[in-house]
Amino acid sequence: MDPRLQAFVQWMVSEWNGRTVGRTTGYALNFDRRFGNQCMDLWNWTWTFLGIPSTAIKRTYDAAGVWELPADDPIWEYFDGILPHETFHPGDTFVYNRNAFGAQGRGAGNGYGHIGMVVQDFGNGTFQVLEANGLGDAYEDEYLNQYGSPARLHTWSKADLYGVLRPIPGKCPGLGNFGGAASIMPTGTFATDDPFMLELMG
Repeated sequence: MDPRLQAFVQWMVSEWNGRTVGRTTGYALNFDRRFGNQCMDLWNWTWTFLGIPSTAIKRTYDAAGVWELPADDPIWEYFDGILPHETFHPGDTFVYNRNAFGAQGRGAGNGYGHIGMVVQDFGNGTFQVLEANGLGDAYEDEYLNQYGSPARLHTWSKADLYGVLRPIPGKCPGLGNFGGAASIMPTGTFATDDPFMLELMG
């Protein structure tokens, strides 16, 4: 594994963990400035900072669609597809299928999948991730106000996972910007909306 990927993951966590739209510290995670924090926003930030040209990334309607791109799509020049039974590496991008439990574990599947960054594979069928909209509650109201739970560190099961996209280091020129590991900031992680709302109102 390229050690620059580990540095990249640490930098991403330090910048985004606990962040949301309109925060004064770190980056606003709402990449497309629509519908609040979405998991696709984190994916868009990931490939952008890896230095992958936008012409190589097809904008899919949802998370599952990223894995479902055809074999001749340019994305596969920059990522290898790794199946769930294999060990995940920090910096991999996980992609859940359309039958997945969804961000809130509803059981029936959310129809859209879920996408984010692998931080650690625990080797027992679970793995730690950096994700946006992990609560599945991002939306935009009629006044165009943006809502959604912050980016967070979380542990998910590998059930209903398509697999992970593994960056091909030689194809990711942006990795040269992350030669030294950043310090992971002790920002809040939010299991429910309650502490997030208290922080906003406090």
